[in-house]
Amino acid sequence: MPNVCINGLSIEGPEADLSECLEAIREGDIPLSFQKVQPPPTDVDADLWRSNKWGTDREGWDFAVKRSPGRVDMGFATSWSPPEGVILHLSRRFFSLAFTLEWEQPEPPETGTLVCRNGVVVLRETT
Repeated sequence: MPNVCINGLSIEGPEADLSECLEAIREGDIPLSFQKVQPPPTDVDADLWRSNKWGTDREGWDFAVKRSPGRVDMGFATSWSPPEGVILHLSRRFFSLAFTLEWEQPEPPETGTLVCRNGVVVLRETT
């Protein structure tokens, strides 16, 4: 069983762009489908590709979502590590939005923050 990484994602920006983003990343009951954001190719080792591109080898789970004007906050779990690649990929697609990912993982103990805007990592801190 993998270690669980607890993630908090905030997306902020113009309401119309935020709504477009939320629609683009939703897959059924999953508010943030990594597979929909960045689908893996069919001709490679999927786990390895996802780990390299997404930052984690599986989709997120246990989502909690809070929406307010111009902002959405999501809490969710991932296996082993945060989905930094997914968030950077989203920021390249939705330039008007700011993405802030904060995470905590127990083993090895680490907390971190990733801020992406306009397809660029503005801040990446780990402790």
